[in-house]
Amino acid sequence: MRNSFSASNIDLWAANLTTRGKQIPHDAGTKLSPSNADNEIDDERCEQGRKHFDNNFFTLLVNMLAGLYAILYVPSISRILDITGKSNGRVGSFTRYLSTLTHAISWFEGHSAMKKSLREVLQLHRAASFKGEKDGYSDKLDEKVGNTFNAKGDSGVGNADGISGISQYDMVVTQWGFIGPSLVFPDKLAVFARTAEEEEGFIYIFYLVGRSLGILDEYNLCSGTLEETRQRCHKILHQVIQPVIQKREPLCHKMADHLLNGINLLNPLVSQKHFRLFIDCLLLERDDNSPGLSINGFYQFVFQSVLVQPYAFPVRWFLNELLRFNFWLADQWADKIAHDAQKAEEGNQSSIERFAAILNIPLFAFISVSNHLAVTVRKRLIHEPMEAD
Repeated sequence: MRNSFSASNIDLWAANLTTRGKQIPHDAGTKLSPSNADNEIDDERCEQGRKHFDNNFFTLLVNMLAGLYAILYVPSISRILDITGKSNGRVGSFTRYLSTLTHAISWFEGHSAMKKSLREVLQLHRAASFKGEKDGYSDKLDEKVGNTFNAKGDSGVGNADGISGISQYDMVVTQWGFIGPSLVFPDKLAVFARTAEEEEGFIYIFYLVGRSLGILDEYNLCSGTLEETRQRCHKILHQVIQPVIQKREPLCHKMADHLLNGINLLNPLVSQKHFRLFIDCLLLERDDNSPGLSINGFYQFVFQSVLVQPYAFPVRWFLNELLRFNFWLADQWADKIAHDAQKAEEGNQSSIERFAAILNIPLFAFISVSNHLAVTVRKRLIHEPMEAD
């Protein structure tokens, strides 16, 4: 990993990414990774990164949702997702993004969990890329917007000259989706780094994630220092993300709608309309004049007035644990949630069933927690006699 950078180096990195990087397959790095790659992992840095993630679980997951929403406006990424058909509709998006974020959480649960997850993700990427190659790149993107940099680091031509499958460029922009907002807008998203080492460890884990998924070191968003990665994230925001969000290509906008609807299914307290307004204002760096009593004003108040305060630790802890429980519960009942939502989309759900679906939330919680406690007690009862013997 490099230790020095300059503005010209950032521009050169960006230019290489969006010229040569668009011509190189997403998993090119897997063919170059040494067989002893596991031995090169810095355990201490990983541990620091896990602390940063655990302390900011709630705000970093919101950061990831904002980033995933943003990259769906990149045409080459939305095209692949549309071809796979796994993100279409509210139910499909719920299932896909629950899986995506569950994978992301597992990257911070130790090397074994990370390796298992990344093997699965790599295979999913290869399958999606194969479909993209088979379908062929038929869309001619708008050259005026073009989600790229030219040699000067300015917005240039579109991605129509790239490969039809997933490219290194697509992978790096996706990396940005997981970490970019938190590095560019830490204050507005209330991402709090207790030490520089913890934040550097967080970046290091995403460097390992990118490397394992085949991103070459020369393109890897996280292959430099913390400050270099931050500057790269600023570059992608201004030259890639902001232009495509403003352009709002129809397919991209549709895929972003699916994401928001899926998030709402994951957590009904998230308002699609107001979350989009909150994220758009954040990413486009524009003032939001929503009244304080509005839902969007509430989002701003929580992130930018409450969670950023030193005394907010109990609130941050509560939201961290609440969101962990939210994901655990959604994972436990994913099939039931998806089934009920599918019935609602098809118009086969009665008013009573819709009301019951809301009442199911505390019921699901009670059943899942009870089962978890029963399993835990059963294991202890089995082990204690064995230990006594």
